[in-house]
Amino acid sequence: MYIAAKIHNQALGKVVECPDEDFAKKIIKDWAEEQFQRPLNEDEEKSLENELEIYNDEDPDNLYTFSIGITERWA
Repeated sequence: MYIAAKIHNQALGKVVECPDEDFAKKIIKDWAEEQFQRPLNEDEEKSLENELEIYNDEDPDNLYTFSIGITERWA
């Protein structure tokens, strides 16, 4: 199972369980575009596709990271 996570200033802000990677990418893209109030730029699109994350450091006092992870169950 995948998760989409929104991280603000190194604190976990929101996590959503996702059925697959493509769904998680859509959520991350939607969150980031809403937060930044603009479409993702080319570097952000590549980062989402290749590293499964978007990191924005335009404002060093107010950092946002959007990331995809995989959940595991421990017995």
